[in-house]
Amino acid sequence: MCGIYGWFGAPPSPNKLQAMGHAIRHRGPDGYGANSQASSSIGNCRLAIVDKARGQQPFFNKSKSISVVCNGEIYNHQELRSELQKLGHQFHTECDIEVLPHAWEQWGEDMLPKLNGMFTIAIQEQDTLTVIRDRCGQKPLYLAQNNEATYFASEIRALLAAGIRSKINNNAIIPYLVHRYVPEPQTMFEGITTLPAGHLVKFSNQQPQGVTRSWWKAPSFEPHDISESEAISTLESLVNDSVSIALQGEEKIATHLSAGVDSSLLLHTIREAGYDTTTFTAGFGAASDEVQAATDLAKKYNIPHHSVICKPDDFDHLHQVVGQMELPVGDALILAFDKLSSRTAQEGFRVAIGGDGIDETMLGYSFQKLNHLADQLPPYLCGLLGNTIRHTPIHLLNRYSPLPSSLGTEGREKIGSWFANFHQSSSWHHAVGLRALFRLEEAQRLLPQHQWSEPKLTRGSSSLEKQALFQFQEWLQDWAIIRNERNSMAHSVEYRIPFLDHRIIDFTASLPLQLKINRLQGKHLWRKFAATKLPKANSNKAKKPFYFPLEEFRYTSPFTQLVQDCLSQSTIEKRGMFNYQEIAKIIHSGEQGNFLALKKMVSLIVLELWQRNYTD
Repeated sequence: MCGIYGWFGAPPSPNKLQAMGHAIRHRGPDGYGANSQASSSIGNCRLAIVDKARGQQPFFNKSKSISVVCNGEIYNHQELRSELQKLGHQFHTECDIEVLPHAWEQWGEDMLPKLNGMFTIAIQEQDTLTVIRDRCGQKPLYLAQNNEATYFASEIRALLAAGIRSKINNNAIIPYLVHRYVPEPQTMFEGITTLPAGHLVKFSNQQPQGVTRSWWKAPSFEPHDISESEAISTLESLVNDSVSIALQGEEKIATHLSAGVDSSLLLHTIREAGYDTTTFTAGFGAASDEVQAATDLAKKYNIPHHSVICKPDDFDHLHQVVGQMELPVGDALILAFDKLSSRTAQEGFRVAIGGDGIDETMLGYSFQKLNHLADQLPPYLCGLLGNTIRHTPIHLLNRYSPLPSSLGTEGREKIGSWFANFHQSSSWHHAVGLRALFRLEEAQRLLPQHQWSEPKLTRGSSSLEKQALFQFQEWLQDWAIIRNERNSMAHSVEYRIPFLDHRIIDFTASLPLQLKINRLQGKHLWRKFAATKLPKANSNKAKKPFYFPLEEFRYTSPFTQLVQDCLSQSTIEKRGMFNYQEIAKIIHSGEQGNFLALKKMVSLIVLELWQRNYTD
């Protein structure tokens, strides 16, 4: 695990390359390496995990005509090494990254489908530079241009160290309010973009601006006939192998445990493989926590366990956490991810593993199940359901809500109107409407000088499939993954996600719909598989959102001080961005305990703190 950085289009500059590496040294505190050619330079800062003694980068092929730096892990490097050795290639280390220049020499871009892992890779060859990002965007990669060159880096701070200016991207503000993140390839920085997941960009003297193209797309839902027993057997084989290869390295590995079915199954698989681990669970001292359940599960497996409890004074660190995230993610849970990673590092771990990634293709999220329901209903019944929800007492709706807090009047209206207007709405609204924070019209009232058009979703035969595939375009990497990746790397901890193995994605995407959603319960087959391994209480456990109980923190001094500092009339009017009257309405609603309003307040606070970190 490392950070990579460099440029194309400018001559060597050791001082600039050193500055870029120093800016992200937390990603790789164990050493630096670099290689420069006439028009390109690449660098790497290393977090030593695999072949700690000999894994310094860059790696080269035998003739030194190809040089490579990589951020991430190539999980199947031993398999590739054996295949390449049979073809005459020689190796001098056990490091996973050493296979890459040889694989590129042997197969070129056809190497990429062979790779199993999480990675960003930069490859120098003659007068070209190719930069590649993994399938699901588990590893970040940013690009920026100035008059002299195009720069790339694992984190934006390295681009800033190279001289790229830091300025807010006004076109990204409304998307941020809607999503709570900026969907790639945009970022909140003007002129700085993300290389999209599953893409590569190739620079050459003939095309110095680079040519970007996709090398992987999430598989469409094209179900094939398979029995439940056969599907469980295949899933078991894939899970066992994906977890096994993700446990490689010379460092002990911590498990981030939520006690839900996914991380419980991950823990069981780790222990079944004979691997010792230690578990860590984040909580808030609230009734919605799964801390006690996680503690009990770790005790069942006789595993050391640490509970990490977030408290009101953690809001004092929000400015710092927003800074280390680089991109604003409008969610108080970034505090929990930071504290979890910090404790993991304090206990001596440099690698952690988690159970993320199954909900996307196995349809485990509540908004996916509601989308499935709306897909099945004819327009008149969908409208009737929406209007019924709008007039149902909130305390009755709360019984069926997956959220541990009350829906409130705003939450009830949001769900009701989504159903009532479903068959007249766009596919983007189907996909995003339920998980959006600010409605588009509400965001535009906040910023009357800005306009934004919703994107069109073209892939997928149903709104449910469009939604699922759309998650791989931005939600997964820009919301779910970044909160862990950026906060873990801030503490020099590598975070691995074995359930995002592309073989699992391919297989689960191809399953018949009834093996995913059954009677509005998501992950049907996954739960059936889990039932063969776990106690019934764990395999049948309903999905609980990882939820920051803002309603219980809203009157604590650290939170109220943040509100007064970041959302006061003087601050908002001095910034000159938002309509303060709309902000005041949100604050008033949040003070009444409305959970959606509290989330909006945090999102606005994060944006203000981001500007103080990066543009003021």
